[in-house]
Amino acid sequence: MRTAALTRLITLIAATLPVAIQPAAAQDEQPFRLDLPPDLRPLDLVRPELPEAVTEEVAGLEERIAELEDLGSSAPNRAEQDTALDEAIELAERVLAARHKHQGNTDGHVRWRDAGGEPSVWWEVRDAQLMTENYRLLRGLDEAERTDFASLNGTVERTIRLYGEGKYAEAQAVVEHQIEVGRRLFPADHPFLARSLNNLAAILLRRADLEAAEQLFREVLAMRRRSLPADHPNVAISLNNLASILRARGELEAAEQLYREALATRCRTFPSDHADTALGFENLAGILQALGDPETAEPLIREALAMNRRLFHSDHPAVAKSLNNLASILQTRGELEAAEPIYREVLEMFRRLFPSDHPDVATSLNNLASILQARGDLEAAEPLCREAFAMYRRSFPSDHPDVARSLNNLAFILTARGDLEAAEQYYREALAMRRRLFPSDHPDVAISMNNLARSLEARGDLEAAEPLCREALAVRRRLFPSDHQDIAISMNILGHILHARGDLEAAEPLIREALAMRRRLFPSDHPDVASSLGNLAAILRARGDLEAAEPLYNEAFVMAENLRTEIIGGAQERAQVAGRLNLSDIAAGYTSVLLDQDRGAEAIGVSERGRGRAALDFMAQAEASNAARVRATGDTGRISEYQTAIAAEREALVALRDAEARLAAMERSLTAP
Repeated sequence: MRTAALTRLITLIAATLPVAIQPAAAQDEQPFRLDLPPDLRPLDLVRPELPEAVTEEVAGLEERIAELEDLGSSAPNRAEQDTALDEAIELAERVLAARHKHQGNTDGHVRWRDAGGEPSVWWEVRDAQLMTENYRLLRGLDEAERTDFASLNGTVERTIRLYGEGKYAEAQAVVEHQIEVGRRLFPADHPFLARSLNNLAAILLRRADLEAAEQLFREVLAMRRRSLPADHPNVAISLNNLASILRARGELEAAEQLYREALATRCRTFPSDHADTALGFENLAGILQALGDPETAEPLIREALAMNRRLFHSDHPAVAKSLNNLASILQTRGELEAAEPIYREVLEMFRRLFPSDHPDVATSLNNLASILQARGDLEAAEPLCREAFAMYRRSFPSDHPDVARSLNNLAFILTARGDLEAAEQYYREALAMRRRLFPSDHPDVAISMNNLARSLEARGDLEAAEPLCREALAVRRRLFPSDHQDIAISMNILGHILHARGDLEAAEPLIREALAMRRRLFPSDHPDVASSLGNLAAILRARGDLEAAEPLYNEAFVMAENLRTEIIGGAQERAQVAGRLNLSDIAAGYTSVLLDQDRGAEAIGVSERGRGRAALDFMAQAEASNAARVRATGDTGRISEYQTAIAAEREALVALRDAEARLAAMERSLTAP
């Protein structure tokens, strides 16, 4: 079994835990262009390197060693295996000697120090030591042990195939066999064992056994810290993987610290432009986005994108994924107009890279559909979702997580278009598939239960929706720690359904708990906090407690107005935020409470502000879909007439928004301390 094959198994986790991508070619070092915190800047270090001639010699030796390793396990008899392994040991010792001479701490020269300033082994020297030790270990195996080792042949490729097909139970069985053999043959901290345990953890993560996955990732990190230098790339990978499982479990702040440590390690180990460093920026940006800080995340993604563009050719998966992550952050910030062309660029790049069906193309189709749906162009979004679904179906004829996800996305678009019957059918199919694919306690199963419940609620079948919501909430409480955004979502949905069923006594504690959790999880002016404030106010109003409802409505209304008016982007971006916040419902409920309290003048002001903003948002949401329908006619006269009308409407909207901004500024100045 080749060392390269053993190392390649780490790519198993690419779908869930980002790993390094090999660069197309080395580049000259570039100055770091962002004003980032010192711990996130590639350091101005003299990293020990081999002379050019020695680099070529070592590369040739390592290529020959890989060939000999194959013979060492697959040759038909012991004598031929020993001959191959003896030569591999000799060549590995030559590699180690070369690296030790030029990169090691020798002859009174300290060529590398750790972060604390103490002399340390450079990671490539340590890898050469481990390679030499590994071939000596293989050479010393007896006949029974070699037969045991030979049983590992082909298991790497099989595991990768099964994982890619979504057959996680079968992939797990193969990896568990690797671990069983590895524990018999290798020392406790052997790299093969560490990789195998890492891949088992990745599979368990996909199967939603988060507790077991975390335990394994911690074990692998401890193994690597014992056997490798602190700034070894594999230590950074383990930090990253442990951060990813903590993120999945909702422990976002702990995950952020590990992502920062992994990135700082990569900044020390690699020159300023390196694929692993770019990946570290993307991982940190992702957790900051999840923590509700897209403003801090955006420059990190932009630096990763610039780095990948310097490292790779113009069309490369790493460049496309960085672009996709940038578009995602812009979408989170409400910059839909800026995000859409980037999503289109990503799709075009993936189509050039993968001419036939490919999961990355399908994912890009879904992402573009998502931004079009957010901008109100549902007619353009639906065919993209259907194309993605068809592509996944062709790639994975049987049950597969990507097929279930695509079913869910298509149902979401159909719900937005008002085709509730078709949406319910797709939600049911997605849930059934996820139940077949995953254990009952799995995040994707909970998502599907919630989505189906919301679909049933929209169709008026509250009795069928409630038990699905309760089951989804129970799953999430078992999966995640006490504070997790998914738990808050489930409590909010169940509380809403109970409210609709008239069970206010049961609904109120759920909504209160969801609000308290969101206040702990997010900044004070987060959209989800505003939404929960409005939900709790609505329940208190329904229970007749106007005195308690009024300040909640006021806080939610002011927060929603500020979030809407301060959003970066145009009318459609503000419309999306307003829809997420239920601004019109909050305004209507607030108005009603004020009227019930005989505060008519205040009620009129709130009503006019809410209705005026709702009118603006309604026009913005309609514009994209109307434009698509007019363009589809191909009638140049109608298109010209429509464009003239839109220009006139936009002039009016500019005037309205100017007045709205002045009013909001005046109100804030009057209420300022």
